[in-house]
Parts: sequence; structure tokens; C-alpha cells
Amino acid sequence: MQKRERFINFRPVLLSALFLIFGILFSYSQYCGENAWWLLLVLAPPFFISFFAKKKLRATIYALVFCCCFFIGAGSFTLKMENYRDCGSYYGVYTVTGRVVETAKTDSGHKVLLSEVTIDGNTESGKLSAYLLSPYSDSLRLSDRVELKVFVRTDTALEGEYGFRAEEIADDIRFYASDAENLRVTENSFDLLLFLRERMTETAYACMDGQTAAVTVAMLLGDTSGVEEGLLQNIRYGGIAHIFAVSGLHIGAVFLFCTLLFKNNRLPRWIRFFLVAALVLLYGGVCGYSASVVRAIVTCLTLYACKLIGLKYDSLESLSLAALITFAAYPTLLFGVGAQLSFAACAGIALLKRGLERVLLSAWTGADKFVLQKIFKRPPPLSVDMFSQNQPPLSLYTLAKRSVCSFLGVTLSAQVLTAPVLYLSFGYFSPISVLLNMVFVPLVSAVFCILLALVLIACLLPTAAGAVLLYVPNVVWAALLIAFEAVDFSALITMGTALPIGGLIAYFCAAAFCTDKFNVTRKEKAGYALLFAAALIVCMIAANV
Repeated sequence: MQKRERFINFRPVLLSALFLIFGILFSYSQYCGENAWWLLLVLAPPFFISFFAKKKLRATIYALVFCCCFFIGAGSFTLKMENYRDCGSYYGVYTVTGRVVETAKTDSGHKVLLSEVTIDGNTESGKLSAYLLSPYSDSLRLSDRVELKVFVRTDTALEGEYGFRAEEIADDIRFYASDAENLRVTENSFDLLLFLRERMTETAYACMDGQTAAVTVAMLLGDTSGVEEGLLQNIRYGGIAHIFAVSGLHIGAVFLFCTLLFKNNRLPRWIRFFLVAALVLLYGGVCGYSASVVRAIVTCLTLYACKLIGLKYDSLESLSLAALITFAAYPTLLFGVGAQLSFAACAGIALLKRGLERVLLSAWTGADKFVLQKIFKRPPPLSVDMFSQNQPPLSLYTLAKRSVCSFLGVTLSAQVLTAPVLYLSFGYFSPISVLLNMVFVPLVSAVFCILLALVLIACLLPTAAGAVLLYVPNVVWAALLIAFEAVDFSALITMGTALPIGGLIAYFCAAAFCTDKFNVTRKEKAGYALLFAAALIVCMIAANV
């Protein structure tokens, strides 16, 4: 009798990331009063399996590694919480000094983020967020050391108006200030990354119109503070706000440009890797090394390293490695919507893209055969396996069909796993987002590096010359903004439907059996997927009727 393949392939990095996440969730439950002690039970299966495994030593080592990942996750979250709350308590007017690391323009002034903070001479860990009126903030520059007398309050609460304060804790913001009485710059220091960020922002606003400059800065640097709130909300309803959150789309474009730049040369492999990594890390640093940026950089550099040394690349394991690094360093980001959307989109692409490509190509090929045989009465074309390496030269039509199916597979697979995250976080889902992403994702991918290069060149030119260089992007953005202001996407969103936890689990299980990660027949996969889809429908009906 033929030996059946294992149900699912063993992926140690993926399981390590999952155990790290379980550890973070366990520690989080202790701080939020839920005390989910049952999460400790996830440590039992690896040791239970190792007891019956044929290679007991290897299985036991893996079980110990997974156990260590669990406690690393729990420990990192605990240390972050304890460190975050270990600071002075302030409520009143104090003299504050700090270094400006971020500014965002508001209607009446600036929102300023200070690091290296001292309050009345006491050196404090963490950052201070201050709202300053224009008379006190217009002359501020990034990296300036400032002194101001301001009303300060300490806020290290773990829960806020919208739940767990994941983003504030990850950014280490512990103090908030307002009502500044005076402000003076005590030192003009230099930071290359902050200087590049500020210079690019100033150049965009000097050489382009107000909103087109704000959109350019948002797309290149992830800073949406200058985008008009109504326009930004409409873009969110359209489901394409991710083009303003520097992530895999942007890092991937920079990475691809860098690899092409150093492709046709005789430099040693390790030097090429170093140069590509340096440029990608430089851009990531200018954007602030957010969770999505770190994830994208780790994924891209892992891919490049595997390619250079001839190793087989596994997108799911690479994504898992990125999750390990990101959540071990910034455990609270697990609860941030931005990180959730970033990893959900990449997981969807890694898991579902290939299967969706096959389905789309099969449907397209079936339509071709129907048109040719039933309408034009021609013989059917030769079948082509889009994943086979031994094929005759393909026609332009077949190449175009494969490219379209591949692109649609990427777009749809990302939407499948991000849709429930969006719905749970914001209470709505945008069906129009699928169509808009089909337009804007390739558009951004095609023009991103060109726009970035134009802005960097304009930084070196006089304002008049920079305005000429950026004239075309300015006109294109203006035309697109008119279109977004003319259409109200809020009328097209779906909201008000309850999504129970059982339905969410059934949804993800159904999606999982649509992948090629399970070693079962297509009929078995279809059966499992339909079973969980039926469970999803039952849960949705029970929750909403």
C-alpha cells in the first residue's frame, strides 16, 4: 500500500512565530484582567508529539524551541508593560527639554514628538507628544533640541478610548503636553534620516500644490498629517488607504529597483547584498521603521539572500521570520491594526495567490475554449500549465493572460484575509476596494520609484527647477484628487452586520483549505472548504437574525 503524504508540511519558523504570539496573548490577558490561563495548554502538544515521534531527540528540541518562543513572547510583552509604566508622574506646568523627532501640521499649529525628554531637570524614558500653536512651532526643525514651558500630564494607561493603546505603547509615548508659554531652540543637531525626511517634505510642499504635495508626502513617507481629513476618510472607504502606509508595496518597489540596479555587474554576491540592504534600510529609516516596514525589509532581504546563495525560498517561512523579529522587538504591535493588516495581506498572498491564479487561469481558458469552439468553430488551443518549467515559447496573448491572472491572484488573495480585520477594526467593508486596488496597486508599483527619484533630485535643485521637474506628478495627482472628491465611497461600504467569533474562525478555516498547503486531494480540499463555509453561513445567520 502506498504511503500517504503527511496532512501538512512541518514549518518550524511558522510554528515558532505562532508560539511567540500565543505567549504575547497570554501576557496580555494577565494585564487586561482576563487571565487566559488556558493558553498555557498550547505548550503540551509539542511535547506530547515528541514522545511518540520516531526522531525523539529532534522532536524534543523543536518542542523546547517552541516553548522558549512562547516565554520570549510573554516575557517581551511583560517587560514592555513594566518599562512603559516606569516613569515619573506629572500633572501641571513644567519646563521640558527634548529632541524633535517628528512633526505633523495641524489647523492651528503642529503636533510635535520629543525624545530624550527631561522634565524639570529629571531625565525620563519615553517620548512626549505636544500640541504647539503656530507662534511656537513654525520655526522648529527635526533634530532640534528645544526647551519649553508647558502643561504636562503623564498617561501610561494601557487602555484608551478605542481599546488597548498598541500604537502609543509601541512608540513609547508616555507624556502629553499643551498650552506652551514659551519655546526656544537650544541646539541644532544633525540626524541624516530625519534630515532626509524633512528635506523631502519641504521640497514637495515648495514645488507642488498643497494637497498634491500632502498626498506625495503621504505615499513616499507615510505621513498623512497634511491630507485633508475628509479626503483621507473617503480614501479609507475606498479601501486603498494602504498606499499611504509605507509597507510591502513601497519597500518592494525600492527593493526591486535596487536589485535591478546591481544585477548586471561583477561585484561579489555579499557586496551586492550589502548595497541593496543598505539602500532599503536607509529608506526604511527615513520612514521610521514601522512594523510594516520592518516586516517588508526582512521579507525582501531574506528573499534576496536565498536567491544569492541558491537556497529555495519559502514565502510563508520568510513572513513568519519577519513576524518573529517584529513581535519579539515590538510585542504590542500585535494588537495594532496597521501591523495586523500588513501581515494579513502578506499571509493572504503567501497562502492563496497560487490557488487563485490556477482558478482564474482555468476559468479564462475555459472561456477561450467556449468562444473558439462554440462561436468561431475553431479547434481548442493546446493547454498550458502556467507553473510548469518545460513549455514551448508562449504567445503574447498567453503571457498577457498569465500576467493578468497573477496580478488578480495577488490582489484578491490580499483582500481575503484583510477583509475581516478591516471589518472588526472599523465596522465596515468596502466591496469597491477590490476594483480600486486593481487600478492603484499596479499604478503605485509602476510610478513609486520614479516619484521618489524625482523628489530626491528636486531636493538638490532650486525651487523653480524642482517645480518644473515635479510638474507632471503634480498634474496627475490633482486629476486623481478631483476624481476622489467627486465620488462618495461611503455610500458603497457594507456595515452593520455582526461577525461572531465562530464565524471568523470558520472563515479563516475555509480560506486555509483553499490554499496548496494541505497534502490532500482537490475533492477533499473542496469538501473541507465547503464545510467551513457552511459553518460560516450558519454562524452569520444565528448572529444577525
